[in-house]
Amino acid sequence: LNATTLLLLLIATQCRAFTTDDGRRPKTRRSGTARYIATVSGTQTISIDISEDAQRDLDRLHEWSYNCGIEQADFQLAGQEIDGHLDVSSTAASYTPAGSPVLYVPQEVILSATSAREEFGHLEAVENLLQSNGNGEYIPHFYLMLKILVELERGTESPYYSYLNSLPRYFSNGVAMTLFCYTCLPPLVAKLCKQERTLFNTLSVAPSLLVPWLSDEVKGDEKMWRFAYQIVQTRGMHTPSGDYCIPPMADYMNHGSVDHNVELAFDGYGNCLATTTADVPAGCELKLNYGEHGPSLFLSRYGFLDDGSPSTFCKLIPRKVTEEME
Repeated sequence: LNATTLLLLLIATQCRAFTTDDGRRPKTRRSGTARYIATVSGTQTISIDISEDAQRDLDRLHEWSYNCGIEQADFQLAGQEIDGHLDVSSTAASYTPAGSPVLYVPQEVILSATSAREEFGHLEAVENLLQSNGNGEYIPHFYLMLKILVELERGTESPYYSYLNSLPRYFSNGVAMTLFCYTCLPPLVAKLCKQERTLFNTLSVAPSLLVPWLSDEVKGDEKMWRFAYQIVQTRGMHTPSGDYCIPPMADYMNHGSVDHNVELAFDGYGNCLATTTADVPAGCELKLNYGEHGPSLFLSRYGFLDDGSPSTFCKLIPRKVTEEME
């Protein structure tokens, strides 16, 4: 057997807990996932509070994920306050051996750039603009941002209302920093933070004017665009098929460079499965590996320092810069 065949067999074995016996497309024990996503609405539209101090509603998130057909094993979301803001992580409620499927997210629930492009249509002017200024690789990010914005504007009428209302509003990465913050950082991380801010402006300012059906209120609401950008950049992930997406609930798993114990896989139908790669004792956090980016990029994009970093940031301003130092 070659490596590809072994990988497919492994994924098929891991998915068994969430698949039908005849091997057809995975179905959950709660029918009508797509129908639920398509028809949930409220009696009135209430905008989601995206201010930094807004309270995150995790109780309704659990109910929402259950109704959407998201399957999760024995793990729970645990929250703790850090600097006055709630930080949430996924924790194993009981001992979970390696190779155990812990989360299954149906394709219909996943927020993806490809689905957003199919929903909104080909925005040729936006794509041409991003291609021309050298940011063509971020076209999927823009479509996913647009999806977040549309669902925000729908308020309680959005089928993603409970999910969006559970997400963080406070960020400490490069886009959230002030110009003064940049002067307090070491040169490399300051440069990366500025690049994040530039990318945010690139994906929001001019492109927003090229979406004809977007309301004027949304086009001019920098806070909404900033929130959408933050969610897409900090919770989005690439798939083997080339899509860029956010699988709800899987995005609640934090990063671990040396102690990650979960990996994600996407089957041929676009469903997402999270499986443990090591034995996880009860009470321990379930962690993914976001990639080998280095501490400077982690801080600029995600707003945290990687625990696996062997050094600590410091900034030394010499009295005189020599040619050797340059």
